[in-house]
Amino acid sequence: MRVAFAGSLIVVLVATGHTAAADEMLRSHRFDTTGVERLHIEYQAGELTLAPADGDQIEVELRVEPQPKWSGDVADLDVTYSVRGDRLTLRFGEDDVRSHMLVRVPPLEQLTVDVKAGEVQGTLPPMETDVFLGFGDISLDFDRSSTGRVDLRARIGDTDVDGTQNVETNRRIVVGSTSSAAGEGAHNVQAKVRVGDVRVGLR
Repeated sequence: MRVAFAGSLIVVLVATGHTAAADEMLRSHRFDTTGVERLHIEYQAGELTLAPADGDQIEVELRVEPQPKWSGDVADLDVTYSVRGDRLTLRFGEDDVRSHMLVRVPPLEQLTVDVKAGEVQGTLPPMETDVFLGFGDISLDFDRSSTGRVDLRARIGDTDVDGTQNVETNRRIVVGSTSSAAGEGAHNVQAKVRVGDVRVGLR
């Protein structure tokens, strides 16, 4: 476990950004995780991809393209962040553009994700994980040996856990579904969607 220290800022941010073309913006950030045990991601709409980090920093890459109804300058958009205690929060709140955010995460104690609409996908290192999506699809992979209980819920849509034999799935007629399973480890996973599908793979 990392040792948090008293202080208002426990994350070092290094950011680079440029406009690749007149209609596209690319930005990248690196966050030092000294004192950080929990990561919270708030994402308004778009594609969110999660992946294991190569080192002990959180790495973020954001690509934004304007939509026809967007009247601003995409060069003004960026990920914002805040730190409270041992929790780092990353936010991108614009939904009138087309965006894709890649977040590479080292093993932490907890990851929580709150996305309004879009897709959440990728592979995660061992940690307690809680993902909520309003509208869209969730597809995530975890290591079976480090994952504990898996609980999935779709109010309207399907749920599925693959890679294990002990899956319990209950589907309501026409509308919703829940699935639960257990890996061989201790890190629990929860994933919920209001409208859409949820899939978790144990590898």
